Amino acid sequence: MSLTVLDSSQRLTDVLQNEHRKVMYVQDSILSTCLQVISHDGLPTAKNEWYKYCPLAQLLRIPLTELRQEFKAPILDATALRSDLELHILNGILQIPNALPEGIAIYNFSDPLATPLNLNTNPSYLEALNIAYAHDAYQIHILPNAPENVRIHVRFAQEGQSSTWVNTRLQLHIASGKRIQCVEEFCSIQGAHAVLNYFSDYILHNNAELHHTIIQESGAQGYHIQHRNVILNEQANYQALTFVAGVSLGRFDHVLCFKGHSASGTLRGLSLVNPQECIDHHTRMQHEVAHTQSNQMYKSLVANKGTAVFNGVIHVLPHAQKTDAYQSSKNMLLGEDAQCFTKPQLEIFANDVKCSHGTSTGHMDPQALFYLQSRGIGKKEAQRLLQDAFALELIRQHDATEIADYLEHKLNSQWLQ
Repeated sequence: MSLTVLDSSQRLTDVLQNEHRKVMYVQDSILSTCLQVISHDGLPTAKNEWYKYCPLAQLLRIPLTELRQEFKAPILDATALRSDLELHILNGILQIPNALPEGIAIYNFSDPLATPLNLNTNPSYLEALNIAYAHDAYQIHILPNAPENVRIHVRFAQEGQSSTWVNTRLQLHIASGKRIQCVEEFCSIQGAHAVLNYFSDYILHNNAELHHTIIQESGAQGYHIQHRNVILNEQANYQALTFVAGVSLGRFDHVLCFKGHSASGTLRGLSLVNPQECIDHHTRMQHEVAHTQSNQMYKSLVANKGTAVFNGVIHVLPHAQKTDAYQSSKNMLLGEDAQCFTKPQLEIFANDVKCSHGTSTGHMDPQALFYLQSRGIGKKEAQRLLQDAFALELIRQHDATEIADYLEHKLNSQWLQ
């Protein structure tokens, strides 16, 4: 590790230490390990294969200041999406409602009623930062007596007159047989540089179902690192769509661990990459038992001088026979200097499986463009129609019409205007 990287990383930890308080839910041994990783490793650089195209060094050039929590946190504007429970997390702090729907419980991780947290004993640098310097961490429990088809909307926002780095963690437990629709929406307000280092865990018990939508629109001032880990027990089903419509630097890791027979999971992602932005998706499907199924479909619209990255791994253990796994990445480049880097990976150690992957990257189809123009459609409108069709194919696969309409509106208002 070079002195330059270590010195730059030290500036970051100096800021975080100024506001640090003892994280009560972390064992001292794990906290000690995290602090050692932070002091020794530094932010990953391009020499690290997993971060080869993700310029995390940008984070060290932001003039971070200590996060102040004395201000009265404003309530965010009402959303257009209906929900049974709406939660606001401002600068890493959850505003817990006074009353919760029946069958839903929320705990701070330090609460005696919280489920013990199994933290990684060999964390990466970014997870070590999250564990050691978390502003707070929360558990949401969907209990056996919860109503059917609970809708949860979690809205994350960062604000402040100066640039801040927020570490926060969320965990969602879903009881057996329960079906949940969860929307996580991320934004920045008041225009300051906002760095979010967010780790989350989703534990789906037998026959549980989670339909998960992640909406990222923090704009040019947003720098987001998000890592999601999903545990799927027997016959659990997880469906996710990640919609990225604005972030200066976004790194999104999504890991699905298939622990139970007949579990299934689907990851979809749509990235709208503006000039000078970098959006990096890394996925891992970890098939650990027999008779599990996974599907991935990621798409990117990449403007000139924008960068999109997709690295997807399908990992099948020796005893995970009858695994059925598919992965696809499609990317449309909208300028000569638009960039996309894809790396599909199959790591298969079982002999009775169906696993495949495919990827395609290129500019807009000139024949399709010519066809539309030959029908009297102007070039700009024809380009818009082709982009619209490319993106809507993914959005319209969402099983909730209301959310699909919400995302289509964002697509039209923020990208295709």
